[in-house]
Amino acid sequence: MLAATGLVIAHRHFIQHRPITGPEAQRPPVSPFGRNPDVSDQLRKLSDLHRDGVLTDEEFEAKKAELQGQP
Repeated sequence: MLAATGLVIAHRHFIQHRPITGPEAQRPPVSPFGRNPDVSDQLRKLSDLHRDGVLTDEEFEAKKAELQGQP
């Protein structure tokens, strides 16, 4: 059991880059491919694509609802 605890601590520290305790322990783990873009950043980029005519109104609204966690 001690070995498993050590593996969890090592994984969180070296792979996920977050501590075991404290407020930073509650944040989501870092993706191995880099940090996940913030939803507000994604919405801003989505809005830019819509404004530039790359996305239709329907595509924009559907993706916006998906990003905001709406059904």
